Amino acid sequence: MSESFSEEPPRNKKKKPSMSPSFSLSSLPDEVALSCMALLSRSDHASLSRVSKRYRSLVASPELYKIRSQLGYSCFYVCLSIHGPYSTPRWFIISREKTVNRLMTPIPPCPSSHPLKGFSVVSLDCGIYVIGGSITRKREYFRSSDPPSSSVLLLDCRTHTWRQVPSMKVARCEAAAGVVDGKIYVFGGCGHNETYGEVFDPKTQTWTTLPSVPDSVKEYVPFKKTMVMGEKIYPVPFWNSPNLLYYSPNEGIWGRRMKDVDVSKIGTKSYCFSMAENVLYSCDDYGNMYWSEPEDSDWNKVEGLGALHNHFYKPLASFIWDTSPCDELLRTFGTNILIFWFKYNPKNTKVDIWCAEISFERLHDKGEIIGKIEWLQSVAGVKGHSSSHLEVLHSAYVNV
Repeated sequence: MSESFSEEPPRNKKKKPSMSPSFSLSSLPDEVALSCMALLSRSDHASLSRVSKRYRSLVASPELYKIRSQLGYSCFYVCLSIHGPYSTPRWFIISREKTVNRLMTPIPPCPSSHPLKGFSVVSLDCGIYVIGGSITRKREYFRSSDPPSSSVLLLDCRTHTWRQVPSMKVARCEAAAGVVDGKIYVFGGCGHNETYGEVFDPKTQTWTTLPSVPDSVKEYVPFKKTMVMGEKIYPVPFWNSPNLLYYSPNEGIWGRRMKDVDVSKIGTKSYCFSMAENVLYSCDDYGNMYWSEPEDSDWNKVEGLGALHNHFYKPLASFIWDTSPCDELLRTFGTNILIFWFKYNPKNTKVDIWCAEISFERLHDKGEIIGKIEWLQSVAGVKGHSSSHLEVLHSAYVNV
């Protein structure tokens, strides 16, 4: 079966005025040149880096990406499994720049050492860390007993190059991973190993073992995702847990959340936490979104998203959460949220991957949250596949 990602040609695309780097930037101080370069597209950066060593140095400067972050430039990365659970994953990028079409663009292939399943993902600074997982290729299905890995890969999102970083002290698969204060915390996914949790400091490139976990709160279950709320890291099991385990880096203690995040009450399977308003969001099989306070067990419907419901109408769509155990349907994108779903067209055996970006306005006086669709479109099409062959493994939001 053939595979291709179809893209629509941009409509009404205006030609950018030509710019001579040697004339407009060479005489400017670095600080001013960086401010100018921050307004250019990523493709322009690639062209500039080939002009001279100075431009190459400026393009690689962390200051450039700090300025772009302040200006609202960011990209969303999605990791797909296309040929089944034991095929090499493929990474794609969706730019947030205000263009006519936001299409999912493939980045250079992953290295052979990239895990196939059970890996964890976090984004930090200008990179994406791929942590642990399994690289077994002997079967067409995944088992939790597959040998785990301790390796860690880093995708530099400025250059789309991969490199190995120091391995963890313990091999892990389906572990929890989160970022707090510029450090990466990983725990679980290692059976009954005494080193239940560890933390990676990118500045020193070292892993340090976390304090031991009391038996009263320890869990030996696979985790499907991780949320960071109130500077505490919460691993989310594949099934509802009475009280979520958490680790507080600032206090150096383990504990359990007294109230569970139970989305089964509203018939949904995916949820995420928005740092902007400290709110949990969820989406059901019909495109209806709900919100809840972190310490509240009640869920309320997000108003204003009727158009999203129409696109999710069940006879027309085959949904990501039907095939994705990693539950990457809903992801934060800055202060907004991205929703992914599949639509299968049996006439041309093509699966369209749809995406919508939702912004929110909270009406405190009415106790309501209003949603607004910023954009909604098909971001990619995969030919020669049914939706059951596709799986969203992970996604990450990076300021670049």
